[in-house]
Amino acid sequence: MEKDMILENIKEGVIALNSKDEIEYMNKSALYILRDNDREKVGKALINFEKKRIPYHNREFILCNKKIFINLVPIKKEEEYMGSVITFVGQNEMNSIAREITGIDQVINSLRASVHEFKNKLHVVMGFIQMKEYTEAKDYIMKLQREENKNFSLVSAVEDHYINAILLSKGSIARENRIDFKIESASNLEETHGIISSDDLVVIVGNLLDNAFEACMIFEESENQVMIFAC
Repeated sequence: MEKDMILENIKEGVIALNSKDEIEYMNKSALYILRDNDREKVGKALINFEKKRIPYHNREFILCNKKIFINLVPIKKEEEYMGSVITFVGQNEMNSIAREITGIDQVINSLRASVHEFKNKLHVVMGFIQMKEYTEAKDYIMKLQREENKNFSLVSAVEDHYINAILLSKGSIARENRIDFKIESASNLEETHGIISSDDLVVIVGNLLDNAFEACMIFEESENQVMIFAC
């Protein structure tokens, strides 16, 4: 009963095979992820990759028309094959984990700040139009355009679009907190950078900027003080 309670409450799918590669056990999560209650059908699908009887770690497979990521451990006793234990997660769960690890959520949060700033600017333009101050509205729009052109020119040497996005978004956050955020004109970054992925750099750059912004706000001594973080 203890074993069943543990296995049935594990979020990952668990399948146990015997020495004949027949399903001895399958928990509820496995059935839910595969969306299939036919154990025989699942067993036949498993044979396609289980017959090699070699371990797998986070390997991507299509099982019962579902993309899953499998960990498989063959169990042997004195070189005699006893069966296998298979654990797996569905694509949605893996994507959720990947988003947290790679820092995509950090980019999304930064973009939300940009959207908030943009809405505020639209409200200003709308206010000028309602007051029929068309010249003021035009001048304000031209000012915004100059600022955006300046921002894009600063990141023109950064060819990685992920880093471009987070730099521009963090710039919006900096302006909201009255932090003078500048990018050195000599900065450059190619679109590809060896074994370091864009996702890794998003996490690194995002954390560095967050720490720098936090330090600026903690150590600010007066409203006139300008803290500069150069990237």
